[in-house]
Amino acid sequence: MKNVSVEAMTVHVLELLREVGVPPKRLKDYKYCGFGEIVKYFNAQGSTAYSAVVMDSYMEHIRELYEEDEISRWKWQQIRKTAAWLEEFYASRTVTLEPLSKWEVLHNPLRREPTREELLDTENLFGLVHRTKRELLNFNLSEKSIRNYTYDGFDAILRYCTQHEITKYSKAALADFVSNARSAYENRQLCRSVYQNARKAAALLEEYHDTGKLNWHYLPAWDTKVLTPLFSHAVDNYCETNRHNQTLAEGTIATSKSAIRQFLFCVEDMGFHDFSTMTRRTVNDCITILAPKYPCGMKSCIPAIRSFLAFLHYKGLTVEALQTAIPETSAPRRAIRHGFSPKELEQLLSAPDRTTTTGKRDYAMMLLAVQTGLRVVDISGLTFQSIDWHRSEFHVIQHKTGRALSLPMEPEVGNALVDYILNGRPACEESFVFLSKDPPYRKLHNRSASSIVSRYVRRCGFDRETIPRRGFHSFRRSFGARLLQSEIPLEMLSELLGHSNMDSSKPYVAVDEVGLRSCAIGLSGIEVKAGGLQW
Repeated sequence: MKNVSVEAMTVHVLELLREVGVPPKRLKDYKYCGFGEIVKYFNAQGSTAYSAVVMDSYMEHIRELYEEDEISRWKWQQIRKTAAWLEEFYASRTVTLEPLSKWEVLHNPLRREPTREELLDTENLFGLVHRTKRELLNFNLSEKSIRNYTYDGFDAILRYCTQHEITKYSKAALADFVSNARSAYENRQLCRSVYQNARKAAALLEEYHDTGKLNWHYLPAWDTKVLTPLFSHAVDNYCETNRHNQTLAEGTIATSKSAIRQFLFCVEDMGFHDFSTMTRRTVNDCITILAPKYPCGMKSCIPAIRSFLAFLHYKGLTVEALQTAIPETSAPRRAIRHGFSPKELEQLLSAPDRTTTTGKRDYAMMLLAVQTGLRVVDISGLTFQSIDWHRSEFHVIQHKTGRALSLPMEPEVGNALVDYILNGRPACEESFVFLSKDPPYRKLHNRSASSIVSRYVRRCGFDRETIPRRGFHSFRRSFGARLLQSEIPLEMLSELLGHSNMDSSKPYVAVDEVGLRSCAIGLSGIEVKAGGLQW
């Protein structure tokens, strides 16, 4: 067709859309917010006849307005759809309701398909981004997550490198990009989620470039310090040796690694970067510097550092047996940690919205902690094999002690678990009961489980200043306190809590105020005389 009026074409297209069943309200939107805007533009250009050149010019103009937030996404979509129908009608006198290809794919150079040469070149940045995005699909992420990583991360990286004329992979360029994103976030020019997506995309590119594959894991905090390669290798070797020999539990290894890292950071700050130059005086000075950073005492820190220094001497990395510069024990600073009161437990269990999948999970986890006293690591690690539905029992191997523990399953807990498993838990092959709410679905991390309780504590408005450190473990303290108030023997308390040593039950006795009052000795009959007390 030639020299066809745009206005006449809109009438025909609207009639065809009506015939294929487009609702009247939607036809009205297309007529006034789509076709009407196009006709206005053509009239303003002095061209009443349809022209592909004029239409392309108009669409570029409208896209710019949309990207500058001068028109809404809805209006942009109306105009783009009507423009596509006019183009189709002009070419074939027909219209179809097929979904449009994404504008970004058609017009954004960052979204084009890479050439064969770019894909084969392992250092080509454009090809690397394409291969990394393709590998990312293996994690079953939601469409929204993929879109966020693409828009906020991969596109931003390509745009940054294009501006700086960088076409090959550069670790330094990625570091500069992330540093700029961090600065923009700290200056409130970038929201937290966009910054996190940008940083994650950069980390994914670096990992895929270096290893040729991706492993889904959390990124460390931005300001996490890094040890020198020599010190870092020694710490990893120490942890791996204990893991292989099974001399320490996994949780103890993680705690020890943290303490050893803090010690070595102090050693580095003192100017030592080689174990062979360290002396007993160096070790002693570092312990003195670290001590104030542990307000509850260095009871868990001292053994870890001693063990690490003994390991270094055994491997021949130190001249002296530096562990002898540290005492074998340290005076503990005990703090009494209270659990939740009955009223607080009731408020916490009422806080989750049990009509949502997340609320069902959170309620089941907290109720399980209230009625069994299990540690957070054992609840987050609970598997289907651990639940005996016929006998209404839980059978777990405690992560901390490695000891088997069997506990009864109350009907209320069983119902909460069934509600979550059947109506809230994502469908996947994972054997763990409690999973993350977003794909890729995986076992809930201990820190994530702990943050659940912290979130509800804040929501309930509990006073965290008066009684600090009210977290997941407070359920366990409340469970122990209730058992003591029921006047059960200390041996049974220790067994129900899964303690490997009877002394581990002493802190639960310390918070039983009612029981301690009954042990108080009266002062009647004591006479005070000069020189002392007389019975």
